[in-house]
Amino acid sequence: MDEVETKNLYSWAWRHWGPNSQIDMLIEEMAELTQALLKSRRNGVVFSFAVIEEFADVQICMEQIKGKIIELGSGLPLEKIRETKLERLKNSLIADCENEGLADPIMGLSR
Repeated sequence: MDEVETKNLYSWAWRHWGPNSQIDMLIEEMAELTQALLKSRRNGVVFSFAVIEEFADVQICMEQIKGKIIELGSGLPLEKIRETKLERLKNSLIADCENEGLADPIMGLSR
């Protein structure tokens, strides 16, 4: 399915089932992903098939919500917030790596 078809499908789902139902579905899928992650970790596996499957479900729901956010004109604040949070993650990683004596947190090179 190409990007246009996917966008149309998301729009159709949103119109058909409505925002409350789509948000409820996201919550349900996130709970299922959480459960799959916990079960996978308990069994000593990082990413089981169940985790990957639930991740795909969450990703689809998130793409629908993101599309709606952008459509409603809040895409710029979303991207600004995302960039701020990515910068915070980078700074945190750099600080931790410096404390651990790593020269390059991105590449994981030791000093």
